[in-house]
Amino acid sequence: MPDKFTFTSSGEAQMVEFALDRNRYTHELVKQLATGNFLGLVREVLEGRAQICRVEHLTSVSAAVAKIFRIWKTLPVGGVSKKELQKRLADGNFYVSDWAKDIMGKPAFTTSAEAHEVSFVRVKIGDLGFTKEPTTTELCSRERLAGFGLDLCEPEDGPSLRLAVSDEPKNDWFWVGMLPITVSVGDPKVFFVGRRDGGEQWLRASCADPSHRWHLSHEIVFRLRK
Repeated sequence: MPDKFTFTSSGEAQMVEFALDRNRYTHELVKQLATGNFLGLVREVLEGRAQICRVEHLTSVSAAVAKIFRIWKTLPVGGVSKKELQKRLADGNFYVSDWAKDIMGKPAFTTSAEAHEVSFVRVKIGDLGFTKEPTTTELCSRERLAGFGLDLCEPEDGPSLRLAVSDEPKNDWFWVGMLPITVSVGDPKVFFVGRRDGGEQWLRASCADPSHRWHLSHEIVFRLRK
């Protein structure tokens, strides 16, 4: 089992410092970590295989992540059928693009049978430790997101967020961090939520093929892991 780790960004080091602090370890211990893999450290801590933190006192990294990335929205998700979601979007006078409608018509777009509360984090892509524009594959890596206490959104989160976010300023938009769904023309897409300068609120779909590169300044929403 590895017992030394290196950090590729200050954000990763800060993440471990929060974990160590919760277990009464000191910053000096962080300085002693020399080689290895940060994601491996997080995974081993959560699985109870790492000796660097006392796992009995650290059951989740979510609390530590919350200190770095503030919870943006917490709302009920699920318990609504596809048709009901589409009806609510229409009744709310939201603009829904043809590709967004296409996504909601695909078998990969599913909804939860029961409503449950989900916390979302909205971050700039550059805040996730990337030093160059990541591909969709890199950005949507569950393993990498887990290192930040985050998880991918479910498809139903896109329409649910569109319905729930009523206080967004004009010219505001964000992407939904989800596994892309292939639309009828064969292109993989994800939901894209925003508001025009004129005030119109919309739900669109954005290109997300595996090699697509994402600007570090763009903002994206992920689920906070429980």
